[in-house]
Amino acid sequence: MNSDKNLIILVDDNLGDIVLIERAVKASLLPIEFISFLSGRAFITHIFSLATLPKMIILDINMPVLDGFEILDILGKDPALRKITKIVMSSSSNPKDIYKSYQHGAHCYINKPLAFFDLKIMMQIIILHWLKPYPFNYKRIDHVHYNLSH
Repeated sequence: MNSDKNLIILVDDNLGDIVLIERAVKASLLPIEFISFLSGRAFITHIFSLATLPKMIILDINMPVLDGFEILDILGKDPALRKITKIVMSSSSNPKDIYKSYQHGAHCYINKPLAFFDLKIMMQIIILHWLKPYPFNYKRIDHVHYNLSH
């Protein structure tokens, strides 16, 4: 799999939310390819066969059969998929859901806005924050050694 394109995948069982989120994503200024899945099972079936690795996965947590937490767990077990930015977008504002999302590997938790204008602004901020390339060769630092003996 390569990751040259700005591919965003949405996993949500609400077709109305998919349509609105896709419109909001396409309103951004970056060239973005958008794919959506109506179920967690359909997403997991296809993610391993995609030719392009997505830069971002946006998912709902409240879905039948395979919920967002289970999807996060599956993604976390694969070394390549673990590195993808995972945004949970849910109508739930329950602190337990928010905490559990981060425990399962989400990078960000967002409540679904009620107004399309708010959704559009929010998606532009998310896209610019998470997809904008760094002006330098950025590599995640996992551990830094400190020498305090001076």
